[in-house]
This record gives sequence, C-alpha cells and structure tokens, in this order.
Amino acid sequence: MSSDAKVVQTGQGWFVETSQGRVGPMDSRTEAKTYLSLMRIAQAAGSEIACTEEECFS
Repeated sequence: MSSDAKVVQTGQGWFVETSQGRVGPMDSRTEAKTYLSLMRIAQAAGSEIACTEEECFS
C-alpha cells in the first residue's frame, strides 16, 4: 500500500482506495477510516523472521 491511500465515497458506499484498487464497501466513513488506519499500522509493522543462520539457510 502506498502512502496515497485514501477514503472515498461512491454510490455503493465507503471504500479505501489504494494503488492496488479499492477495499470495501464499508458502512460508514468512520469504518473506512479505521480500516485505513489499521492498514497503515500493518504496513509500518512489516514482518520479521527470527532465526539463526543455520535455521534460515539450511
């Protein structure tokens, strides 16, 4: 998700629009904003693998 993600309203409801497309519809602007916030937190958290060199490369 890029930083240009935003909340948009269409005739079908509220969506989170990202460079990969739209997520939704959602029931309210508040719900869409909450979802966008959680997406940004998940992106910032990323993922990490913790292992020894032997475990990761064997």
